[in-house]
Amino acid sequence: MLNQSLTAATPTDPLLVARAASEHRYLTEVATTLAERMVVLPRVTEAPTGAARLRGLVAETVTATR
Repeated sequence: MLNQSLTAATPTDPLLVARAASEHRYLTEVATTLAERMVVLPRVTEAPTGAARLRGLVAETVTATR
């Protein structure tokens, strides 16, 4: 599980876009050589605490992969 990913958060700020581009290499390495399965969670402004927020995060993740 890779959490706090800027790439998954699809930033629009130029500095964050550059940082997201720099993490792409590591995401590729994990996906191709280090893990059989991978989950990438975006960086969020508020921690997804509590059952409702965790369900929302799962729903967003499943939707994004379909």
